[in-house]
Amino acid sequence: YQCTELIPADGEIEKEVCDYCINVLKAQELKWGPTHTEIKYTSNGPRLIEINARWHAQHFPPITKACLGNDAVTLTLDSYFNQGNFHELPIYPEKLNGYGP
Repeated sequence: YQCTELIPADGEIEKEVCDYCINVLKAQELKWGPTHTEIKYTSNGPRLIEINARWHAQHFPPITKACLGNDAVTLTLDSYFNQGNFHELPIYPEKLNGYGP
C-alpha cells in the first residue's frame, strides 16, 4: 500500500480502472484541478478507497514528466490558464516513455 508505481493503461483492467476513476470524478463534479484518487481492484471490479481534491503526496512530478511528458503541476495550471492544451490530452496515456516506482 505504501508505494507509488506508474504502469501503462493499455490493458482491459487498467482501462476499467481509468473509466471508473473518471466516473467517480464526474459524480463528485470535480472538473478542474488535481485529484488524489485511490482505487482498489477487487474480484468485483474497481472500488473507491479515497478521493481528494489535492495533488499526490509523493514527489511524483519527475516520474510523470519522464514517463508521460507532463506533470500534475503543469497540467493543473493548464486546466485553468491554457485549457486548449488541457483538452487535447488523451483520456488514456497513449504510451509511456518509461516506467518508474
